[in-house]
Amino acid sequence: MELRGHPVDEVLRGSHINRNTLDDSTLLISFAQYQTVIGNMIRLTGNQGIGFDIGSDFELADFGVVGHAMISAPTARHAVELWTRYSNTLVGTHIMTELVEQHDDTWSLNIEEMRPMGFVYNFGVEEIVMIVMKAGAALTHQAVIPKALYLSYAAPVHQEVYQRYLPCPVHFNSRSTRLVFEKLPLSQPLRSADSELNTICLRHCRQIMKHISETKPFSSRIRNLLLNQRQGGASLEVVSQLLGMSPRGVRRYLREEGYTFTDLVKEIRGELAKEYLRTSDMAAKEIAYALGFQDTNAFRRAFKSWTGLTINEYRDKVRD
Repeated sequence: MELRGHPVDEVLRGSHINRNTLDDSTLLISFAQYQTVIGNMIRLTGNQGIGFDIGSDFELADFGVVGHAMISAPTARHAVELWTRYSNTLVGTHIMTELVEQHDDTWSLNIEEMRPMGFVYNFGVEEIVMIVMKAGAALTHQAVIPKALYLSYAAPVHQEVYQRYLPCPVHFNSRSTRLVFEKLPLSQPLRSADSELNTICLRHCRQIMKHISETKPFSSRIRNLLLNQRQGGASLEVVSQLLGMSPRGVRRYLREEGYTFTDLVKEIRGELAKEYLRTSDMAAKEIAYALGFQDTNAFRRAFKSWTGLTINEYRDKVRD
């Protein structure tokens, strides 16, 4: 953004991110901070499709140690696996990506929001699509042209930008967001492969992940897991399994920080419920199901206890 004439401090305004920590590989940016920064980018540029521009400026080295690990990977498949494994935590996209081979020999890059993201999801998808095409070309030394792009959201006001940047049909209001490719040279050895450098980069990635897991409060890790499950009804057993711990161990660590698992489930349910009501047109029944409630009435009672408002009162209030 500095190259576009916008000072870093203006881009970070209101996000509580210190510009001096931007080069810290262990820096974790919350969704609220990410949302603020993206909002600032759009406000400063007046460009709703700024995600395309940011993605077009991308270089693999911009992703630090993850980018260098991808560049030095033995094949394109290994590079994709590294992105899938580390991008959300170490790069901070807040969006899940997964490359899946389909039965008709096409490949689908599924792009899924980890929580209701509103306009930030549009930005993230636009940025990721451009990054995928540019990174694919840089790694394989050949153009990576998608067959089609399917988007789960409605056509935005800047929909014409999609056709300007993408050499393929674009379908809005689809069941899911995915970038489809006819064929990908995933097994092709990379010219930039360097086993020694790759080993060093992977070791560094693991060290950073270990540092994050050891220094981040245990309750925050549970919150992130519940959010990443995209619902507040994940059981203690499921969360314990994801952490590789026993339920008793999880309860003990939370108790040491002054929490119970039930406290965190209620907190995440409340947070997600408000986001669903604020950013979507989902009915109360659909939200109740997504959050793990047995019936809609139980969800309505819980929401009233969290906010002091009924579901309709809250939705009317935040949309006025």
